[in-house]
Amino acid sequence: LQSVYEEYGRYFSGLGARTDSGAKTFVSHLDPMRFDQRDNDVRSTNYYGQVFNGKGTPDLNRLLMVFRGLMNFVDSMVGLGADANEVEYTVFKIRFLTLYQVLGSLQMLHDERPGDLTTQST
Repeated sequence: LQSVYEEYGRYFSGLGARTDSGAKTFVSHLDPMRFDQRDNDVRSTNYYGQVFNGKGTPDLNRLLMVFRGLMNFVDSMVGLGADANEVEYTVFKIRFLTLYQVLGSLQMLHDERPGDLTTQST
């Protein structure tokens, strides 16, 4: 995951994203306490067996949950605190790149393992 995020950083940098401007961004609106990971997650095993394809493909279910998580993140967190009518260009780029990556990854998954995606997963 770290290499993926480093790659994102290179993309954003290449597109002109800056972190040293002092401007308020979605990151400045995040509450670090909401990301406290002291409690162990004991529900994921059961959950991955209930979503998408069910118990038969837990790894595929995890991957699809990563895609869902990426899309939920850009939908609900990126742009946090910004005026919806005036979305900054960096926020647009993050949303666009995430959508592009998820759709491209889904296409690759569909091409490589078409039989593994049930109607519910699709």
